Amino acid sequence: MALTKLAGGTAAVGALHWIWTFPPWPLASRADFTRTVGGVAEADLPATELTTAVAAALGAAAYVIAAQADFAP
Repeated sequence: MALTKLAGGTAAVGALHWIWTFPPWPLASRADFTRTVGGVAEADLPATELTTAVAAALGAAAYVIAAQADFAP
């Protein structure tokens, strides 16, 4: 049961990173997004490619955890 929750949490964090590749959702501008979510200036925000890579890595990790828990093939 604990591995299933861990897989779900990891997948949720990965999905959130994927959503963050489409700023400024849910805020009005990219500058507002970077200040609110990252606490940094817009120029200091990680590149979209890096955020996508983190999302993919978290998705893969969630799958491995779910497979270990016999929740996924």
